[in-house]
Amino acid sequence: MSNPVGDAATRQARSDAEALDEAATTISVPRLDEGDSFIIHAPLEVLARSALLTLVSPEGRRAVLDRIDQTAVSYADWGPPIERQPRHTDSLTADPVGVLDRALRNGDADGADDAITWLSAHLDTDELVLVLADPILPSLAVAAHGPILLYLLARAAPRSLPAASLARTTIHELVRHPDWRLSWHTEAPPAQHPEPSAELERRLVGPDLAEQPPSSFIYPTMGTTERTGLATAALADLTDTISVGSARGILLPIAAHSMLQDDPQHAPYGWSHCLTMPQAALGIARALDEPRHAVAVAATYVLGFRASLRSVVLALDHVPEPAEVPPEELVLAPPSTAAGAAWHAPPDRRPALWRALATHAAPHRDAHLAKYTLACLDATRADPGRHPLYLAAAAYLNAWWSEHSAGE
Repeated sequence: MSNPVGDAATRQARSDAEALDEAATTISVPRLDEGDSFIIHAPLEVLARSALLTLVSPEGRRAVLDRIDQTAVSYADWGPPIERQPRHTDSLTADPVGVLDRALRNGDADGADDAITWLSAHLDTDELVLVLADPILPSLAVAAHGPILLYLLARAAPRSLPAASLARTTIHELVRHPDWRLSWHTEAPPAQHPEPSAELERRLVGPDLAEQPPSSFIYPTMGTTERTGLATAALADLTDTISVGSARGILLPIAAHSMLQDDPQHAPYGWSHCLTMPQAALGIARALDEPRHAVAVAATYVLGFRASLRSVVLALDHVPEPAEVPPEELVLAPPSTAAGAAWHAPPDRRPALWRALATHAAPHRDAHLAKYTLACLDATRADPGRHPLYLAAAAYLNAWWSEHSAGE
């Protein structure tokens, strides 16, 4: 099929914003068949890769733009698009948010498509996040990645109309499973622990599931965490009284320590999601009617991953062994060595390390690496005191991928 982002000369002359807009125009058209991991991640990865472009070395930028273009090409080739054209009805114009909410709850794909198309065309990004946050937050469909889309839209493309239309693809996948939702946090009786923050840390460093999920995919993992009663038992007396800021300072360090200390076979997906998913849920909390629900959902994610994948009880005072690695060799070192070098790097060397990580992650074939590297960078901005932890976690995963991609 023809390249949806134009010929080579045209692509070379585009700005970064134009590259994102052109890819988003293609990826915003939903596919007819239910999407796989690539379809789920395509809207997210073009946003994450675009956001990392400001850090990428000059000689590495072409590879990132080529990867964004290739994502659009692969998306267009993946399968047939839906044939319908969205409708603009009087009821939709009068209450687009209500139409969308009812469609999501009822599994009405056409109604959801009509509503999200109207909303993404008429609202700016902040307004779009505001109206989508509540219906999307509890959904475990589309691998519970709806909040990541909203977080990245506001983070990476606040003024791009084509990028806002990426919500159409995510909504189309999300509406396929209206019953895949977390609900324990809206049903649990009120309770209050005297020391909720310290207790949340204690319960998450080494939790156990009485029944393991049938697979490590996100819906079975989080569904089992709720269905077995673990989420209610471990979180119901804590999350209502922990602020969004405090939750961020508890949950994200636990996720980063999971990358550094726990079973490395889960580094690329389990431990990367353990950070990106709660970060996004907390990142859209300001748009929710009940911000405490973001705390509950984010904590459920960390609990589910820790309980189902862990092999150790985390030590939150853990510090990697010091190591010396030049920035240009960081991603080629063994993962633990890369983490130690990043953790102990003096502040004046950190920008060079982030540039090396972004230059490696942004064009990497695996979308999770780009998302995770960006998430770690964002975490340092929200919590500068833990800069060494998040830099080390990003270095570990980048080096893990280099180690496991040798010979490809």
